[in-house]
Amino acid sequence: IEPYTQIGAGALVPPNKRLPGGYLWLGSPARQIRALTAKEREHIEYSVNYYAKLAQLHLGQSQTIS
Repeated sequence: IEPYTQIGAGALVPPNKRLPGGYLWLGSPARQIRALTAKEREHIEYSVNYYAKLAQLHLGQSQTIS
């Protein structure tokens, strides 16, 4: 799965299937539906950074319970 690839909920990606980046993939098996818009690509970038920061925040707050 290449960068900037969006896979829809319930899509089935077969083993060893190459998904070129920049496209929306849907269905079972997954099929290339359309190119992502610039805004959709920006949202992917935003989401990746947001969730990475959130993970770091939660890791910093984790505690060991005895």
